[in-house]
Amino acid sequence: PMMITGVVEGRFLEFLVFWGKPKKILEIGASQVEQPSIINGISADSLKTSGYSALWMAEQLPADGKIVTLDL
Repeated sequence: PMMITGVVEGRFLEFLVFWGKPKKILEIGASQVEQPSIINGISADSLKTSGYSALWMAEQLPADGKIVTLDL
């Protein structure tokens, strides 16, 4: 079954990154965007790729932070 990250899940991931203050994140199993949302002025519908949850986590990364996503 395909998992989709919604706004509630995205905000929770954003909070975890804010709280944990990591400099590196490895995301495994990103799912395809299938719902309309906007983050930082970017329409998730226009992305047509995986990584929606990575966008939420990136909000709280420091400027020198890094996210690596693996879509299996």
